[in-house]
Amino acid sequence: MENQSQLWGVITEVLTWVGLVPGILLILVAWIIRTSQLGWTATDAVVFVSGEGIGYRWHDQEYEIREDLFSFREGKDLVPGTEFTLYYNRRDPDQYSLTEPVPPAHSLRILGWVLTGIGAAAAVAGFVLIFV
Repeated sequence: MENQSQLWGVITEVLTWVGLVPGILLILVAWIIRTSQLGWTATDAVVFVSGEGIGYRWHDQEYEIREDLFSFREGKDLVPGTEFTLYYNRRDPDQYSLTEPVPPAHSLRILGWVLTGIGAAAAVAGFVLIFV
């Protein structure tokens, strides 16, 4: 029984260090990446029709008008004047998306929280083993 308790103590100690240290570091790295990149901004875009086809127009943070054309499939059922949300990169407004982009370092942050949770649970289990 004593050997089994020591084995569980070693397992929880290892899981605590393997989970908490890399988990917190990954959360920190994800935060640094996310704050260093200004990220995406949502703005309103308006559908328009021109001789070249159906497109959309929006303005960036400096109120510079930008526009692009829909592909044939995307634009065939749209009505001119319709508004929708468009996302553009604040550092490079020529980089934009019609769907909401995934935040930078999203998977690093999730992995960091999972590892931190495992490490914290192992630490609590280790303390319980000490007092039981």
